[in-house]
Amino acid sequence: MLGRVEQEGKGGVLTPVVNTRVDNGRVVAYTEVYSGRAEALNDVTVMMEVADSEDGPALLRAPAGLLPRVEGAGLQAAVVIPVGALPTGRYFGRAIVSAGAQVVGKTVRPFDITTK
Repeated sequence: MLGRVEQEGKGGVLTPVVNTRVDNGRVVAYTEVYSGRAEALNDVTVMMEVADSEDGPALLRAPAGLLPRVEGAGLQAAVVIPVGALPTGRYFGRAIVSAGAQVVGKTVRPFDITTK
């Protein structure tokens, strides 16, 4: 999931809004990781990237924070990435999931940086 971040929440809490248009200089990248074995998630990392094509080099990268899912063998991965320095246009958010040193999953979603 990709979206823009709203700061209008109560108490200054950031509220992600599912949207593929980003006009405030920040995109939130979120994904979930699941396994049939909880111990398989012990060495999982998720790197979020922004690129100008699906398979092109990353323009921006940030490690996602990981939180356990309450339902069991799963993790939530999320990070806010500042994109204000990028020009308007179409970009791709990528979540690269690794276990140890091996990439085990990847998801890609398009989004557009626009002006207000």
